[in-house]
Amino acid sequence: MVAANPIVRLRGSSEKLPPKLRAEILALGAEAIPRLIGILEDIEGGWAPVHAADLLLDLKAVDAIEPMLQVLAETDFDDVLYNHVVVRLPELGAAVLEPALAFLADNDHDEDTFQSVCEVLAKLGVKDERIFDALCDVFEPGDEPLTSGLLASYGDPRALPLIEDAILSFEPDLASLSSRSDLIELLDAHERLGGVLAHDVQERVDGWFAEWEGMQARRINAAGAPARRKVGRNDPCPCGSGKKYKKCCLGVRVSDEGR
Repeated sequence: MVAANPIVRLRGSSEKLPPKLRAEILALGAEAIPRLIGILEDIEGGWAPVHAADLLLDLKAVDAIEPMLQVLAETDFDDVLYNHVVVRLPELGAAVLEPALAFLADNDHDEDTFQSVCEVLAKLGVKDERIFDALCDVFEPGDEPLTSGLLASYGDPRALPLIEDAILSFEPDLASLSSRSDLIELLDAHERLGGVLAHDVQERVDGWFAEWEGMQARRINAAGAPARRKVGRNDPCPCGSGKKYKKCCLGVRVSDEGR
């Protein structure tokens, strides 16, 4: 009995892609790229589009850049396919720059898509004034904790005054651990860019964290172990680091799923 074509078998794959099937598809090289792109574009196709995205990136398929950008526009932050694309697309480096900037220009009305593409641009390892301008544009009131990390990933210290202003104007909700996570994002970005807080600001911040730690201890004592729940990309990481899930354990999970 002749085994089905590996691309056909990929369409019926489950969460874990068998290593033998993965090797067969990669061995097809450029021949597999158009068909993998077709699978990727079927975003309702279960696990097959997720594996197709990983295979295309393993093949360094620049033809898949625009379809992957479109995936970011058509999926949301909690979608597995979205996470694989946004985490791995920067691996293609400078080849992503112009398509991503053009995609930004065409989707500047869509805040979520704009932010998603900026996340890719920030991690390309490419310095371009247009990237910096886009990252500054997305650093808007209310979104600073989410977007400060993008500026830190890009690595231009000219962003320090923006992040410092956000820290100075931060109004903590001492009854919310999500507020604590927001502040951690700002402080982490500030530190990664080489910033040092003034002594009085550091004391204020330390006082807030003491309040949050006390609140968390009281909640644990009162309720016991928390129930497991689905964790969103922008939720506090369940590992307890205080960072957003997307900035902490999500990248590890995506890497493990791609194996």
